[in-house]
Amino acid sequence: MRSGPGKILYIAGAGRSGSTLLSRILGQLEGFVSPGELYFLWQERFAEERKCECGERLERCTFWTDVLGEIGRRVGPIDPPEVLKRHQEVARTRHAPLWLLPGLRRLLSLDPAYAELLRALYESLASVARADVIVDASKMPSYGLVLREVLQADFRVVHLVRDPRAVAHSWRRKRYNPATDAQFGRIPLKKSALLWDVWNVMVERTSSGPSAVPYLRVRYEDFTSRPVETLRQILAFVDEDRDVETVLGDGWVRLDGAHSVGGNPNRFRNGLIPLRADQDWVAALGTWPLLTVSALTLPLLVRYGYSIRRPSRSETELSNPRPANRAG
Repeated sequence: MRSGPGKILYIAGAGRSGSTLLSRILGQLEGFVSPGELYFLWQERFAEERKCECGERLERCTFWTDVLGEIGRRVGPIDPPEVLKRHQEVARTRHAPLWLLPGLRRLLSLDPAYAELLRALYESLASVARADVIVDASKMPSYGLVLREVLQADFRVVHLVRDPRAVAHSWRRKRYNPATDAQFGRIPLKKSALLWDVWNVMVERTSSGPSAVPYLRVRYEDFTSRPVETLRQILAFVDEDRDVETVLGDGWVRLDGAHSVGGNPNRFRNGLIPLRADQDWVAALGTWPLLTVSALTLPLLVRYGYSIRRPSRSETELSNPRPANRAG
């Protein structure tokens, strides 16, 4: 059995920022595996019986059956209710400040068996997929901090940022989730803006202090406008060299089916897919909602290089000449 999980590339940031797309593209590269949002694996495998990216229910997917079998050989039988309980207790967002402050970590109760299970999960994934790099798109800062603490691995963070007005608009839309045969939950504008603030600040904190990890910030809009250049930047960040032009070009991406959990419905789309930033929010978001989100996110909005004003129609058309591949 493989003794370690190799490199972990953790995509962190607010929801609806394009992590599903970025992780799927990275997962096409040789030696990379993208299992999606691993934070949700236990919930979806044991509690809700959702679908894998391959279209099978998770309990029937041969890839995840092999992974769970490998985990069982490493740590013994898995008790689903106990795993879910420990997972939800430790990885909650409200616990993130405790992980960030070394003096307060003692207030957290990290069950040794749960820590061992997490290590077994990532080691088993690397072994079954024969991967050198695991791309985890869980996004949640709190879960990333837990992994940083317990995994004996080369752990690196890509901080994926998207315009908060686009994120807020995405959370307002009705979207069907093929994995659950139901609608995604929606989030009000103000809550979306505040979550965007909190999550991005917490992700940034992982790159500072005595427990800092290697960190790279990537804007979703830059990735969709300069995909090859941005992907090469990410590969350099993880000290890997791959031919990206076989799966990615100017305005397109070629995606094959894999075995991801979590994520948005785009994980079920395969083949040659147009690639661009989704700028529907520019026309769809009214003046008052736009001002509200801009005001609530202003410091980080400016820090991340976004314009406070609404882009003009000509600017939007110039940056989005192709059919949309939505981020969320």
